[in-house]
Amino acid sequence: MIGYFYVKDDAVRYRDYRTIYKDWSITPNVTSKSTKYWKWFAMDYRKELALEYDAKSASKISSWLYKWEEILEDLQEVYNVGNLD
Repeated sequence: MIGYFYVKDDAVRYRDYRTIYKDWSITPNVTSKSTKYWKWFAMDYRKELALEYDAKSASKISSWLYKWEEILEDLQEVYNVGNLD
């Protein structure tokens, strides 16, 4: 099943991971500028993701539409790497 992991033979929803791993706390990194890539990915592949996860396709969010050059610049800055072209 998609959206689950297994502990022994029991399926557990990913969002319920703390029922098994009580001392874990996975929080989003809201300070990361690299989210431009993931926003682009979510928008560019929203139809494919919806099909894969049997979900409704997301609407376009205009502020999430980046040019590839912007994404590369952002990744270079965040990860301090050289030219990605």
